[in-house]
Amino acid sequence: MNIPFAIVPVEVLVSIAMQNDAEVKRALYQSIKENTRKNLVRQFQLEFGTDKKKAIQLFETFFTAAGWGKIQSIDTNFETKRAILTVENSPVALALKGKVSYPVDIMLRSVFAGIFSEVFGENMDCVESECAAISGDRCKFIIKAEDEFDISKKIVRDQLSFKDL
Repeated sequence: MNIPFAIVPVEVLVSIAMQNDAEVKRALYQSIKENTRKNLVRQFQLEFGTDKKKAIQLFETFFTAAGWGKIQSIDTNFETKRAILTVENSPVALALKGKVSYPVDIMLRSVFAGIFSEVFGENMDCVESECAAISGDRCKFIIKAEDEFDISKKIVRDQLSFKDL
């Protein structure tokens, strides 16, 4: 595929995930999201106009093979521009299981927001609604437009506005 990537010790990613500064999280999320949208998607040389389902499968396969956990799209609605992804065996969530009280996969969340912004053709955001670091066996990500999230939920406010961390 001619896409450069690096094998990185999980502890490097864990140190980023444990960063609990609101400004740092906001900058990290926006930077990764925009870089994914503008650069990474294009490195895959994909045109989302024709077969968006295959493009999503390619990203799932690539990131799964790269060691980010088993990524699976469980519901993608192209009409309403919403998606739900799950990640089993996230190395970051597994390393932090029982050590944190907040969702930790900010890098995957940012990448998913960038990918689906391109897939859906408009600015999308992503919230990790379930995290294996807190409970359960998998992480669950909801992707949709920011104004469609219920901001009365603390988990949404924390991830999209990064307030009250």
